Parts: sequence; structure tokens; C-alpha cells
Amino acid sequence: MATEDFAHAPRVQERPWWTSGSKYALAFIVASNAALLLTVFVPEFSHWRDRSLQRAISDSEQRQERDIAKANESLTRLNRQVEVTRLLFEHFFGKPAREQRAVVSYLTYQFPQDLRKKSLQAILVLEAKPAVRQQITKSVAAVQARPVSKSKVDLAVEGEQRGFQSLLAGELAKARQAFAAAFAVYPTYHNVDELTHIVLTPDRLASYARAGTAQRRQLQKDTIGIVLTSYSWGIPPNLRKALQTKYERLR
Repeated sequence: MATEDFAHAPRVQERPWWTSGSKYALAFIVASNAALLLTVFVPEFSHWRDRSLQRAISDSEQRQERDIAKANESLTRLNRQVEVTRLLFEHFFGKPAREQRAVVSYLTYQFPQDLRKKSLQAILVLEAKPAVRQQITKSVAAVQARPVSKSKVDLAVEGEQRGFQSLLAGELAKARQAFAAAFAVYPTYHNVDELTHIVLTPDRLASYARAGTAQRRQLQKDTIGIVLTSYSWGIPPNLRKALQTKYERLR
């Protein structure tokens, strides 16, 4: 009879062990939620870290480029000073007016940056023959009227930025011209070589010139995509973001 009653008794449904409220169940729930959060946030954190690292590397490389360029400029300036000093001692101080005129002409066309200096002008006037002083005044006025030349790295930076801005505007031919100008003054600056000779090839520009509006948008998108995936090293962060936004908007 007892056995029969047990057989007909309703069975109590067992709850999963993780709902029992024990410390082990609580630990399991916490660990499960933590694992879920990690699957969501770890990839995003990894992307953020990679982007931050890329920006840091780009900034560091640009600073290094500028430091190298400044060092080269300092060395060039020192070499100029040595050459100017040699010219003065060997061909100007105490020399005839004809030889002094030749030195002033040489300084005017070969070392205009140095001729702009008040200290050098004072030395020339002090040591020049009376017949040469008027030529010195004219030469100084001529070099002062000229625009001050920029360093190679500054010209490369300007050309690169013009290139990316033209690419954003859909002016691929102008973009190539700008990158080519940067390459001409500083061939190893960032990716100006590859952008000029690999990305913006004459064939690509010819296809772009013949294409209709929709095809041009696609070619522009493809070009920006190549730049972002293969030649993004050194792009300033603001231009990189603008290129990415433009790429996403082009349909």
C-alpha cells in the first residue's frame, strides 16, 4: 500500500542548481554575466586600443620626421655659414672692388637667407669699397623682397594635405599633382610616393575622367578605400576621419 501511494504521489520538479541561491550559484551567475560583458566590450576595447596606438605611432613618426628635417636644416645652415665665412676671408676682406662685387652677387643668388641677416650686412658695408656699397644696398633690398623659402618637410606636409583634400573633393587629378609635388621635394615623406605612382595612376585618372557621375563616385570610394587600408600611415587624424566619413557616405 505504501509503495502504491508513493507511486501516485506528485513529483516535485527540481529547480536548476544555479537558481538555488547558494554561493556557488551566485558565483556562476556573476561569471556568466562577466563572460557576456567581455564578449561585447573586449573587441571594442581592442579596436579602441589599436586606433589609439595607430594615432600615437603616426604622431610619433611625424615628430621624428620633423626632428630629422630640423637637424638637416641645422647642418645645412652651418655649412652655409662656413662657406660664407670662407668667401669673406678669401675674396672680400681687403680685396679690390671688382672681386667684392662678385662676392656680393654670389651671396645674393646662392645665400639669400644669410644676406638677410643684419650682422652680415653690417660686415659687408664696413669692409666694402665705396664703389661696392651701393650694390650691397640693392642686393639686400632684392633678397628682402623675395618670399622666405620653406623647408622641404613643410612643403611636403602642405602637398600631402592638399592631396587628401582634393581626394575628398573628388578631384583625383589635382590630388595626384599635390602628392607628386610633395614627392618631388621629399620622396620618402609618408606614402606620397605610393599615392602618386601606385594609387593615382594615369589609368585610374583616365577612367575617372571618362566616367559618369555614379561611376566617378564608385571610383572615388575605391580610391579612398585603398588609401585607408594600405596607405594610411602618416595621415593626420582629422583627415583620416574625414576620409573614413567620406568613404562611408559614398554609394
